[in-house]
Amino acid sequence: MLDDLCDAVSGGPDMLLMSKAMRREVSKLLRNDSRICYGPDAFGRECSHYGGVPIRVIEEDHEGNTILGFDETQGEDEDTGPSMPCVSERRNTSVACRTR
Repeated sequence: MLDDLCDAVSGGPDMLLMSKAMRREVSKLLRNDSRICYGPDAFGRECSHYGGVPIRVIEEDHEGNTILGFDETQGEDEDTGPSMPCVSERRNTSVACRTR
């Protein structure tokens, strides 16, 4: 799924955006996979990467509302779940997938 998401971004993604809970799930699922690694970002902060793409955590907005929680819907669908945006700042584009 993450490979398909990254491939959908024209020119390749600059980052994957997700909540801390989603990052934990991705790390748990891919713990023994060589595509996930950990290392410093451009500012020296420890960062997870998937296939060389940094995973950035989004928490809350200025009013304390959770961003990218597990309560999103898609279109007319009433089922809720998280989404995971994949962003290219260079091309000002993004693609998101629903993970459930």
